[in-house]
Amino acid sequence: MIVRNSTARRARAREAARRDILESSARVFARRGYAAATLAELAAAAGYAAPSLYRYFRSKEEIFASLLALVSEEFKGTFEAPVDRSLPLSARLAGLFQAQQRLTEGRHELFDLLLAHEDAGQHLRRYEALLEGWLRRNAAPRELRVPAPVAARAGTGILLALRHGHRAGRSTPPTRATARAAADLILHGVST
Repeated sequence: MIVRNSTARRARAREAARRDILESSARVFARRGYAAATLAELAAAAGYAAPSLYRYFRSKEEIFASLLALVSEEFKGTFEAPVDRSLPLSARLAGLFQAQQRLTEGRHELFDLLLAHEDAGQHLRRYEALLEGWLRRNAAPRELRVPAPVAARAGTGILLALRHGHRAGRSTPPTRATARAAADLILHGVST
């Protein structure tokens, strides 16, 4: 029993160290960019000497890939969070978008960097599939005027347009009102 406990404790400590390295590396990658960031900088930011970092990761590429996987899982988690089905669909959808805004708040540069290293079409298809799955689970058929795949495709396009407008400096940063407006646009379009 003692052996199992110490093995489990070491595994938790190792996982915590890996997570700390990823979080500190995220700040370095966001500030310096992927190409400019060095393994020595990543190690220093995490409080390690560069050779010690190899106990947890084999390379800068593995750190970046692990960071991408971590952020992807966190983002995917917003689609899997419990939903209060007593709320109107627009409020449920706005809640989803608000959760995504909270996740990306303060980490926009990192998300932009991670997205830049992925095929944009692949990223959009993955988001669309997650949104479609969310709509299938959380919207009753009578709540959507179009099939879930169509609503997900339209929703992904609307969110991309709103994000692009913000990044291009043509709008204010996302807020709760932005999330509600996005949900309203997706569900009702632009007409009254």
